[in-house]
Amino acid sequence: MLQYEVSRLTLWPFCCYNHDMAGRPKKPKAASKTYMLRIRMTEEERALLDQAANARSLQLSSWARSELLALARKLLGGKR
Repeated sequence: MLQYEVSRLTLWPFCCYNHDMAGRPKKPKAASKTYMLRIRMTEEERALLDQAANARSLQLSSWARSELLALARKLLGGKR
């Protein structure tokens, strides 16, 4: 077994890692999100949205998506 040390880092555990082991399994196509919505805003507006997302313990994109979808459903009378 070859083992090298680089600045106290043992490289042996890394040599057994391969490309097929990387990441989590892919989501089904129906669950994957492929479209992005870009919105221009001021720093103050961004800070306000960040605070609202943090209040719900969500990342900004997750919070914004859920809020926008809820508003769209409300405006369309619960359709979709």
